[in-house]
Amino acid sequence: MAMPKSIKYNLLSSNAKLAKAASVFGDSVIVAGLALAPHMRSGYNVCPNAGFCSVVCNLWFSGMTVMGNVRQGMERKAKMLFEQRDEFHEQLHADLAKLARYAERENAYAFCRLNVASDLDWLGVIEAHPWVNFYDYSKVTSRCDAMAAGDLPENYHVTASWNERMKARDLKRWLRRGMNAAVVWDTPYSGQHKHLTLPLPTMWKKFPGVDCFDADTHDLRHPDYDGEGRLGFLHFKGTRKLMAEAIKRGFVMKDPRLSLAS
Repeated sequence: MAMPKSIKYNLLSSNAKLAKAASVFGDSVIVAGLALAPHMRSGYNVCPNAGFCSVVCNLWFSGMTVMGNVRQGMERKAKMLFEQRDEFHEQLHADLAKLARYAERENAYAFCRLNVASDLDWLGVIEAHPWVNFYDYSKVTSRCDAMAAGDLPENYHVTASWNERMKARDLKRWLRRGMNAAVVWDTPYSGQHKHLTLPLPTMWKKFPGVDCFDADTHDLRHPDYDGEGRLGFLHFKGTRKLMAEAIKRGFVMKDPRLSLAS
């Protein structure tokens, strides 16, 4: 189910990535997200641990976000967060309350990704809305540590998102503790809403004993749907030239099937 058009939100929205959940799980879930302009696109840094991912950000260079009006809206929201913080939070809390009420009325689970294209700390907001299930990708080590240690609110789940600034030993430690992680690998996207062009490995030698899954099937990064201690693979969404540079920088992993456990 995509974001209901009959309900108007101030800040929350949906997009193709978030809407995939409806095609997989049907009307049992309602998913919304907060899309701020990524990294420094608004003049404010909303991705504190960004690396080369900021150059090839899927949430800026693909889908509807290539349109000027969509980008302007994302920039406006990011600037509002930093320049009109009280008004921003008032509108966000109102939107989340609407989402929770609508989900209850539809007998569905409410999900929200507050960091659609950012990587900020929203703990205060999350704790204020216990009836909404929040989820994020994150490259912030301290947040991933807190998730792996069970120190985040019960209604918040974080998937570690690999980039070249992370350490493989941290990723292995988080996976061992039951946290999920995601990596981008060097297989280009085959088209909107399609699965990986080539078969995924079920296990990767780099992370022995860890199950792998296609993280492009849907965006709902929650253990009820992904399991626990698993590694999700994402297509690279960009040109081959950019992919080559992303591999060189260490953001994109080489084809894991070349290092499968025998």
